Amino acid sequence: MAAVVYLRPASAGPERWDAWYADAEGWQQRLDLTLAQLHELAETWSSRPVQLLLRTRDLFVSELDVEPRQLRQGREGLRFLIEDQVSCDLDDLQIILGQWDGRRKRVPLMAVERERLSSWLEALAACAIQVGRVHADALVLGASAETGVVWADQEQALLACSAQLGYACAHEHLPWVQEQVSLDSTMSWQRRGALADADTAEAGQTWPDLLAAAPDLPAAMNFLQGDFKPQRVSSRIDRRWWQVAALYLVAILVLALDFFSATLHEQALSQSLARANVATYQTLFPGDTRIVNLALQIQGHLNEVQGSGANVLKGMQSLARALHELALPAPLKISYDARSGFDVDLVVDAPHQARLRQSLQQAGFSVRMSAADAHGVVSLQFHD
Repeated sequence: MAAVVYLRPASAGPERWDAWYADAEGWQQRLDLTLAQLHELAETWSSRPVQLLLRTRDLFVSELDVEPRQLRQGREGLRFLIEDQVSCDLDDLQIILGQWDGRRKRVPLMAVERERLSSWLEALAACAIQVGRVHADALVLGASAETGVVWADQEQALLACSAQLGYACAHEHLPWVQEQVSLDSTMSWQRRGALADADTAEAGQTWPDLLAAAPDLPAAMNFLQGDFKPQRVSSRIDRRWWQVAALYLVAILVLALDFFSATLHEQALSQSLARANVATYQTLFPGDTRIVNLALQIQGHLNEVQGSGANVLKGMQSLARALHELALPAPLKISYDARSGFDVDLVVDAPHQARLRQSLQQAGFSVRMSAADAHGVVSLQFHD
């Protein structure tokens, strides 16, 4: 199995990232990467599983005292037990629950702001990175029910109390947190990182070493649930490319109207087709509230595009071909105006910017491209 690539947000937003991955020279650590740098690295991670680690200090972590009758009433209702402990609406949080511990009658719970989780996943998707699992970073310490693990660096201490529960705290609060989360009186603790004693140091002192030896974490609580659960690959066209789909559908509608009007003799089938064509047309052109002659109105939209002096299909095809040849991800935003042409926002590093500009210019377009912003996003405008 290919070595896992671990990514972790280096900031509260999606602008900066830390990455840990193995290559021919061993485990590598790249810190504070921009989105453009991350996309460039992602090209070398083809077919490798990617796990997103969330900083435990950015999460709400708790254990719920739960009776069997509460479980029988449904796990969804357990989320309301933390309503008085958080300062935001529960609907603004992605809340996940672990397995119930029958001996202690407790259920582990973790939560993160939905908006932040969305921004992180969307930024990685823009870099052509598909995340398979999302965990709290403390869980990579690999604790068991009998042995907890404490790891620390200069900034914080992480505690893994079990395969599903982990906390983060300042160094001075570590003794109190350990006392509060001890599962029972016989529980032992392993100390690693900056806390490990020189004569009893465990393997995996640095964070890259810990990740290199991290277990598969089958029991770790995964935030990709509910609305964040990965969707199955669909044959639907990406919504960023709706302009191409709309124009092709319009052309098909025109041909279908001409063909079926001459060949269909059954009234019921003809009426059904007409209703379907009207519904499709209204979806594509919601501003046309009154339909008098569907074929002429469709033709009018085609004439408007052709009369603008710009070939929309040529522009979309040229952009798609250039992105494919350069292995660039789909744009973050794309829009078209008959007067100014195409306006595209995408993540692209400096070397690929020059090649993208050259490809569009060779296709006959005038190109203007801005410098990358703090997020690594470049604004591209081109027209013929």
